[in-house]
Amino acid sequence: MGFAACAGLTSSCSQGAPAQTSPQTMTLGVQTHFAQGWPATRLDLARKVGAPSLRDSVPWARVETSPGRYTFEGAGVAALDSFCRKGGSLLLVAVPLNPLYDGGGALRSPGAKAAFAGYIAALQAHFASCLTAIEIGNEINSMNSRQLFRPGETGVDPLREYVDLVRTARETLRARGGTAKILGGSSNMIATGFLDSLFARGLLDAADALAVHPYRSQAENLDVELAHLADVMRRRGKPLPVWASEFSDNYPTPEMAAPQLVKEATLLAAGGVEAAHWYALVDQKWFRNMGLYDADGRTKPAAQAFSLAQRELLAHGRPERVDVGDPNVRLYRFGADSWVAWGASGRAAFDASARLLDARGQPLSGTEAELNDDPVIALRSARPTFTQGPVVADSLLGYGSGDWRYLARKADGSERTLPLLDGQWTTYHGDRFVRPLWIGDVAGAPAGEGTGAIHAIVRYTSPAARKVSIAVCIDKQPGGDGIDVALRRGKTDLAAALVTASQRFALRDIALGAGDTVDLVVGPNVKAGRDGFRYRIRIYAEPHVPAADCPARAVSVYPAKI
Repeated sequence: MGFAACAGLTSSCSQGAPAQTSPQTMTLGVQTHFAQGWPATRLDLARKVGAPSLRDSVPWARVETSPGRYTFEGAGVAALDSFCRKGGSLLLVAVPLNPLYDGGGALRSPGAKAAFAGYIAALQAHFASCLTAIEIGNEINSMNSRQLFRPGETGVDPLREYVDLVRTARETLRARGGTAKILGGSSNMIATGFLDSLFARGLLDAADALAVHPYRSQAENLDVELAHLADVMRRRGKPLPVWASEFSDNYPTPEMAAPQLVKEATLLAAGGVEAAHWYALVDQKWFRNMGLYDADGRTKPAAQAFSLAQRELLAHGRPERVDVGDPNVRLYRFGADSWVAWGASGRAAFDASARLLDARGQPLSGTEAELNDDPVIALRSARPTFTQGPVVADSLLGYGSGDWRYLARKADGSERTLPLLDGQWTTYHGDRFVRPLWIGDVAGAPAGEGTGAIHAIVRYTSPAARKVSIAVCIDKQPGGDGIDVALRRGKTDLAAALVTASQRFALRDIALGAGDTVDLVVGPNVKAGRDGFRYRIRIYAEPHVPAADCPARAVSVYPAKI
């Protein structure tokens, strides 16, 4: 889904924006489920792939079955103990639910919160220095989260109660000599709007760091979203370090995971994230393409990318983005001579002695690379020479930059520029007065129907006179009666279609003057409903055959803010 744009934020977006002084490199760990009965033999897979840290849990209700008595036993605990003995570290998730306290629901009483804090201290006492961080709750930004809400409850602020719980846990842990970081927030995706509601209630003073789960199929603009989160924290007065305690996606194919892992690890590290944990070590029953290994322990492309990132990239510290003069290209340097590059088009020429690899660590021939959405990794090279390619604008890679704007058009023809809105799940371009219309970097939705129809507009403004080719893809979510789609230069339609599934436009020999606009305009058909869409726009310098593929990220529902 969509998120914040650099144009509306700060110039720090393209370079990443660490919230505070962060470690010299990012810890790249992996999620395990020994608490759910995984066999201890899967520890061998974690060691094989080079994971220095595991994210798992030791549930409160198992540890404390009678008030004030803590027991750490069972195969899951034994597996984590073994990982610790061999030099690993742990991030443990602590879900604040126990049938002994407050009826097993969201904690409200001071005694129940103190009991939870005692459990947090017991975790530290058992795992000692191996336990580096504790995440309070898990993906609490669901509106029906039992960790926050109690059915039928009135007169209580659940978010304030959560912040109080985090503060109590941290203060108790410190009073007892514990050093593990207390991570607050625990949001599915980078839910800046939801998190800001917690900031307003004191979370930035209650926690040591913030936990987010930036699930996405496309890594692009993850850096923009992190920078925006940091800006929001700064406005609240106290930026916290960020942990991406879960990240990945249930990719359509296993092969897609490898390039996205390399790009995401690069962007997270450049953005100052302290630690990131890939979800998960092994495929799950309902998530067949998220694991580093399949259920039988066979190596998947993601495992190859994970090892490559550990060994050849993060070992050199945090990356720095290098500007090549093309906003549609990403080039990052790790250390003195390791590089990651991708983009809409262009060619990077590395040193003659350079070694080029794909995202799985497989050798590429030669020392020059044509750039595309999949990253190329170059080792032992000085800065490459870059030759610009035919793509002059790309709606994914240029999202939020000065040449791109996002608008809503009402039935009377009036337009309004859409500001950034921080939602319960993510940040997007929208307006509270035109809901459910929204526009993000890969997806969006119009609003209304009939005389109340409101069209979503993605607008590119040409900075110079040129002749171009234009490629557009639109994929509509299933259901409904379709969406009306038009591609316009100024007020003239270049192409139009009623889209019920997918549509591609490919236009040649289009003359643009400086300041001319190209609009992708999307509105409802007859009846509103299930009008969400994915999109991508590419504009090529002539003469080139235009082509654009829609991003794989699924169309999300409209993200309301709590």
